Amino acid sequence: IQAIACHRRFPYIAALSTDRHVSVWRYSREGILSNVCQIPLRAVKPDNDTGDVPYVHSTSQALAFHDTLPRIATRSANGGLLELSFDDDGTIRILQCRRLHNDADLISTRYVKDSDAILSAALDGQFVMSLGTDVIRRWNIGNSNVHWAEHIGGTDYLLASDLRLVARLNI
Repeated sequence: IQAIACHRRFPYIAALSTDRHVSVWRYSREGILSNVCQIPLRAVKPDNDTGDVPYVHSTSQALAFHDTLPRIATRSANGGLLELSFDDDGTIRILQCRRLHNDADLISTRYVKDSDAILSAALDGQFVMSLGTDVIRRWNIGNSNVHWAEHIGGTDYLLASDLRLVARLNI
């Protein structure tokens, strides 16, 4: 397991594993976990790839739940931004899979607070805000990978990078 995420409102936990699967688990008040679904990421390709992009061995931590819906933002096996929804019966719907960072591996994702917009960062030093398949804004963070974006209030986020620096960004 490379990353885990907990839903803020629903009793779900997700795990991103090195075998390129995301698993979603429902937990009970008694602490019992039951598997909701397993999502094979190798089967999903970005819809804007113009050719075959090979799978990438990755240490990505790109896994995030939507604040209010049963949705996940993560990475495809070849580095695209993947958004999907799921139901308790295990039904999975791919909402989008887009390559937003050229051929750079996706490192982190998170939903903008109380929004459908997604923040993503990749090995190319780019930090992107997207909504659906549209890029809303792109920031160049320099020669650095953003591993985490933490909402601190309003439209402000703290970004943690490889350079052992923290930046404050107003999106």
